[in-house]
Amino acid sequence: MSRTSIIALLIFGAILGYFLSFGADTTRKFQAKIYQILAPFFTTGSGLQKQITSVRTGLKSLEELEKENASLRVDNRQLRATNSALRDVEHEVNRLRHALNYRERSVFKLIPAEVVTRDASTWWHTVTINRGKEGTKV
Repeated sequence: MSRTSIIALLIFGAILGYFLSFGADTTRKFQAKIYQILAPFFTTGSGLQKQITSVRTGLKSLEELEKENASLRVDNRQLRATNSALRDVEHEVNRLRHALNYRERSVFKLIPAEVVTRDASTWWHTVTINRGKEGTKV
């Protein structure tokens, strides 16, 4: 041991001996003052320990993670197969639309309306709708 360490140890021993020479009442008062000074550090340390413990309990074990990973891989394979099948159907639909020369949108400007009345004598030829004549052509 170095000379500095020996001197520090002797000083610590002397201070400890001095405090041990006090009576029980004085020692309790001294302890209370020391605890009062150190209480914020103890509280912070306790709170930090609780936070670390809560984080550790929230973590999953390696076995649980491996099971979840295997389950997710199976789900991923199923979803890829479904996605592939849907893409094939989409290609088929697009091919059939092209073969039929199907257009997505109407070339006419459409106005939503409901049939209000029909002429009884010409059932299939004349109807009255609930829209005005403005902007509509017959």
